[in-house]
Amino acid sequence: MSSIYDISGTTSDSFSMNGKCTLLQGDEAPQAYQGLDGDVYFQSNGAVYAKRNGTWLNLTGNAIPDASTAPGYFLKSNGENYELSDIGGGDNTFTGDNVFEGDNTFTGEVTFTKPINGIAMYAYWADLAEYYESDKIYPNGTLVKFGGDKEITIADTEVNAVISSQPGFVLNSGTNNNQAIALCGRVPIRVIGKCNKFDYLVLSDINGVACVGNNTSNNIVGRALQSKEKDEEDLVLAVTQFKIK
Repeated sequence: MSSIYDISGTTSDSFSMNGKCTLLQGDEAPQAYQGLDGDVYFQSNGAVYAKRNGTWLNLTGNAIPDASTAPGYFLKSNGENYELSDIGGGDNTFTGDNVFEGDNTFTGEVTFTKPINGIAMYAYWADLAEYYESDKIYPNGTLVKFGGDKEITIADTEVNAVISSQPGFVLNSGTNNNQAIALCGRVPIRVIGKCNKFDYLVLSDINGVACVGNNTSNNIVGRALQSKEKDEEDLVLAVTQFKIK
């Protein structure tokens, strides 16, 4: 991560940034300094130059942003102007081998086009989901089964999965299949009627919707991880592992 140095009020002629960039100040024309691409030259009269592709560019009209307005940001230049960047705040492309040390935050969507090698992986949500083609778009938490005109349809007599709300990990995402179904994990399920935490949930008389049952049912869809006091249908977080019959 680069740093922003304040050299105002100093008497030194140059400041080297780990041998990668030199900040210069003086009265001579910038051409008097051989310099390297990326070097910055501050003339005593207030003019600012940066060297890019072997040429000193006059950036006098482009003020360097005040680093104090964005702690943790770094200064970048496209050869014509300067701006502060937090790496993830815009459209950035990193090619080759890049190493980011310390704590780094990337905001917005991050896309990797090649395999990722890492030590650990974490997810905010818990169910394992996979994309399947459904005969229609169903609400989150709807119980489904394999069948119908496509690959999955709403559950009526048996249950194989549930429409995922926020999958922790998604498989088969590179296809055109249009709904992610959870096959196991902690997932919200549509439930009709009251239920208590740890109640067994089974397929109700309403297609795609669960209700409280017992552990002898053939259509157990999971166990509730939260209680619901209302009789009206609502989503209930449950732990489930569906069987493929």
